[in-house]
Amino acid sequence: EERIRIVHGDFREVEKYFPAEQTDLVICNPPYRKVKTGRINPNEEKALARHEILANLDDVLNAARYLLKTKGRLSIIYPATRLAHLCNRIMKYGFEPKRLTIIYSAPGEGAQLVYLDSRKGGGEELHIDPPFFVYDGKGNYSEEMKRLYEKNL
Repeated sequence: EERIRIVHGDFREVEKYFPAEQTDLVICNPPYRKVKTGRINPNEEKALARHEILANLDDVLNAARYLLKTKGRLSIIYPATRLAHLCNRIMKYGFEPKRLTIIYSAPGEGAQLVYLDSRKGGGEELHIDPPFFVYDGKGNYSEEMKRLYEKNL
């Protein structure tokens, strides 16, 4: 309780809750589907989390730019199909992509997600990690996924 504080508020109004440029790391999984694409979940919370109904990537990046110190890290999970859009927007807001991990459900399948780590005001250089597989092709978690779970328990 001494190390964390939960704030209930609209991140688009982040300046009401936090001072500028005092944060080292922002981690997020922003809404990733355009409003008129895909099936909108009937559960309002899930619909808002997945579709750009009330907020979009630009809103997230604007809040992150406000919060992060120079050289602060922004880590985002986003659909692989929208990687070009993500990189374009990140750079527009003054972030430089630093580390990219492409996430696959299993070997032999197409990429599902990307994990992109960027730095506010960082220099040019992008490291691309080996592919990350969630499953091993037999329905079991991959060794990488097992290590990730063990590391975070």
